[in-house]
Amino acid sequence: MRGHLEGRGKNTWRAKVYLGRDAQTDRKRYLTRTIHGTKKEAQDILNELLVEAGHGSHTIVDGTVRDLSQRWLALAASTLSPTTETEYRRLLDRLILPRFGKVKVRSLSASDLDAFYAHLHRHGGNGGGPLGAQSIQHVHALIRRLLNQAVKWGWIVSNHASNASPPRVIPHEITIAAASDVVRLIAAADEQDANLGAFLRLAAVTGARRGELCALRWSDVDLAKGTPRIARSIVEERNDELVEKDTKTHAARRIALDV
Repeated sequence: MRGHLEGRGKNTWRAKVYLGRDAQTDRKRYLTRTIHGTKKEAQDILNELLVEAGHGSHTIVDGTVRDLSQRWLALAASTLSPTTETEYRRLLDRLILPRFGKVKVRSLSASDLDAFYAHLHRHGGNGGGPLGAQSIQHVHALIRRLLNQAVKWGWIVSNHASNASPPRVIPHEITIAAASDVVRLIAAADEQDANLGAFLRLAAVTGARRGELCALRWSDVDLAKGTPRIARSIVEERNDELVEKDTKTHAARRIALDV
């Protein structure tokens, strides 16, 4: 296969790969791509196009990011928790697809993603305000997952999200309540509602998540050994419907209570 780059302006390139002649018309056929970025990025993409053309896969890589997201969600929905699927759809509909929905997957570059993340960092939040680094990391993780699937399907040769640079999340120190404060909180809850007091006591002793405690059943508790089995979680959907699902780690666990 033969291919070359053509300069189309400042930081704009056209990659062109010769595919041979059409069997019916005898006209020359080319695989082309317009690239915005450095010459090195353009050369990397040209190399990918040469590999795609060499594998004969150039006829199946014209899908857009919207095409990819729809097909991937249809495939992955059965393996995602309700909350995760809802969050993925929200990120796609609100942030990712308005910017990249019509963009061909193979045209998406690391520099495109970095420019997108920088825009989100300044104007991606509510009311056009800044979007936090942690939220942008969630967007990046979803895009990377989508592009990983595109690689598996042969739409692209490599995942350019792996070379993108979303803003770094600066960890915040967690302030842990003193044991005496927890004891006072539980005592105050007991005075108002014994069930609430029991709930807070379980939360403090087990470290279980709120949804996991809400999903506890008497059948999960071994009274003789004093061990509850954390096997499910209750989550709230967008329509305020409560749904039971697996735990966050998709694994049950037993916890010994200090009785």
